[in-house]
Amino acid sequence: MTGAAPPDPEEFALIIRDHGKPQQVLLKYTVMIRNFRYGMQIAVLNNLKEGVALMRRRPNTIKAVFVIHNAPRIPSTR
Repeated sequence: MTGAAPPDPEEFALIIRDHGKPQQVLLKYTVMIRNFRYGMQIAVLNNLKEGVALMRRRPNTIKAVFVIHNAPRIPSTR
């Protein structure tokens, strides 16, 4: 499930992500593992504020939270 929270009685995983190609690849992999391996419904949100609001509204149904964000590259020390 993408973009919205699943129905109330279901347990689900929440993924909060930034946009970008590496983030998209990691998102697809995470969704695939959670959905196929564990049979979890997925809610994908695009900002942290929405994710926090959803976690506060439905704390007993969220079983996993993943945050995929853009991180600055660490410069080489060579």
